[in-house]
Amino acid sequence: MNPSKKINKLRKEIDRIDQDLIALLKNRLSIAKEIGRVKASNSLSIDDIDREKKIIKNLSIEANNDLKEEDISNIFKLIFSISKNLQKIK
Repeated sequence: MNPSKKINKLRKEIDRIDQDLIALLKNRLSIAKEIGRVKASNSLSIDDIDREKKIIKNLSIEANNDLKEEDISNIFKLIFSISKNLQKIK
């Protein structure tokens, strides 16, 4: 297979994965909104730094050195931020 065809094939795979990631993020954020409603109705803080650290640590272990903990942290800090912003919306 020539390089151009191989790259196009691989890019199609990435495009499919990106679509899966968006679907998963939408699902995660929907759940985060529900958590926000529960927190608001019970006067609980949106922030849970210990949970965030635990998530990053567990995902780093799951990544098994294929991703650096710093990279996982950068990705999930953004996801946490978006989730918290959604939780603030009533």
